[in-house]
Amino acid sequence: MLHVIYGDDEFRASEALGALKRALDTDGSLATNTVVLAARGLTPQTLIQNAAALPFLSPARLVVVEGLLTALGNRRGVTETWQPFLDFLPTLPETNHIVLLEPPRRRDDRGRGVAGSPLFGTLRAFPDRKSTRLNS
Repeated sequence: MLHVIYGDDEFRASEALGALKRALDTDGSLATNTVVLAARGLTPQTLIQNAAALPFLSPARLVVVEGLLTALGNRRGVTETWQPFLDFLPTLPETNHIVLLEPPRRRDDRGRGVAGSPLFGTLRAFPDRKSTRLNS
C-alpha cells in the first residue's frame, strides 16, 4: 500500500508514521524490515528495488521516502521520469508499504507544495493509496 503523509504539522506527521509502524509491527520485527530513503538522488529503480523486496521473517516491510514529492516539485517531465514506479505500484506486494513523508511547506515555497506536484496528482488515481493531510 502507498501512504502519503503531508501537511504543516510535523508532530502529527511523526505520530501518523508511528501509528502505522505500530499497526504493522505485529511481531516486533518491523525494525529490521524498514528502510528510510532520502529523496535527493533517488531514482525510480532504487525505490522499486527497495519496495519490491519481500520482508525477511516478518509479516510486513516498510519503505519510507523523505520528501520525494517536494524534491521533485512541479518540473516538466516528472511523471514521465517516474513512470516505471507508477507502473510498479499495482504489483507492490501486499506485505509491503511505501510511505512518502513530506516536510511542511516553507514560506518561500509558493505553489510548489505537494498539492502542486504532478506526480502526486497521478498517485491520487491509485486505489491502493492512503493520503493523510496534516494541518495545525
